[in-house]
Formats: sequence, structure tokens, C-alpha cells
Amino acid sequence: MQIIPYQQVPPGEVLKAELEERGMTQKALAAAIGMQPTRLSHLIHGRVRITPDIAMQLEHALGIPAHIWNNLQNQYDMTAPDTKQSQLTVTLDDPSRLTYIRRAISRLQGVRRVSVL
Repeated sequence: MQIIPYQQVPPGEVLKAELEERGMTQKALAAAIGMQPTRLSHLIHGRVRITPDIAMQLEHALGIPAHIWNNLQNQYDMTAPDTKQSQLTVTLDDPSRLTYIRRAISRLQGVRRVSVL
């Protein structure tokens, strides 16, 4: 099976991995930085950008410099797929896996058109 293209990861996923590594809950981080838990969840899932202000709050709460969060967001903004033009091509060696693959693809952010060959 071949999946193309590479998709940039939202910086919120890096934050999620950091929280898991520390054994910290989203709710605890939200309280530490004075953010609503639902807004933090949106940030982690890439629906809210990491602003310079949020980056500073993350620096104070986690000790990871704000410029790292800002750079992750800027890099994502420059390389994230345009949702209007994003396309994914999948080549299957085993057609019996088509249903599984369609479900997995449907979870990808930014993929609007799927071609199965």
C-alpha cells in the first residue's frame, strides 16, 4: 500500500505528545495557562492556532521556549495543505482492505479528494 503525500502535523499534536510524556492532562494544562479546556482541545486538534500569547503561556507552564511553539506554528502554516486543493492518492495491493483504508483516510485533516487506484 502506498499513501501520498506527506502531511504536516499541527503543532497541537506536538503539545499532545508532550502532555502524554509528562503524564499531564489537558484539563490540568488548561487550568495552568488560564484557558478553557475546550479551547485547548481545539488547539491540540489543530482547529486553533498557537498565537505568540499562547506560546508564552506554554513556555511558563511547560518550560518549552515560546519561540519553539511559534516556529512550529509558522512552519505548519507554511506547509499545511490547502484544504481546497488537497488530494490523496492511495494504491492498494489488497483490495479487501478498501473499507479499512477509507475509514483511516476519512480521519486525515485537510484531505478533500481521495482517489483509490
